[in-house]
Amino acid sequence: MVAPTGSTPAAAAADDDATGADAGQPDDGEVMLSPSLAIPGVLLSSAALSATAGGGGGAVAAFPLGLLGTFLAFQAYYVRFVFTATELRVAKRSGGGWKTERGWAYSGWVNWEMWWPAFPVLCYFREKDSYEGAGSPHFFPIIFNANQLLRALQTRTGIAKDNYPTPPP
Repeated sequence: MVAPTGSTPAAAAADDDATGADAGQPDDGEVMLSPSLAIPGVLLSSAALSATAGGGGGAVAAFPLGLLGTFLAFQAYYVRFVFTATELRVAKRSGGGWKTERGWAYSGWVNWEMWWPAFPVLCYFREKDSYEGAGSPHFFPIIFNANQLLRALQTRTGIAKDNYPTPPP
């Protein structure tokens, strides 16, 4: 699906469709999370409602909400997370396929969290291997299928979390 950093493989999504593989079912292969427009949709809807609100304050609030919603919608199309057997990779669209930009081995992960399990908005993980062993926290908006993300985090990272429900298949 996604090749090592710097190479450009064929479209992974097309491979999934051709083989009938379900990207939401982690196995020994790679799992590319499907996009979700839930958060961009909420932001764009809020921008539209703000723009129609009376007075000039609504239009002022509508612009940043609309801008952020548009940016996240574009990112949902352009960026994918790929869970392999050993690492999380960030892949970007490149021509007709995907190009791996960055990866983090699960063996270096210290913790992960998802904020608001009922409507996940933000995900966090901390790893210890980058920056000459100092590690770094990483935050990202959930612009992917949240159930696939939670299932992959629970099954692939080796970090047990009891406070999250098992996502539906």
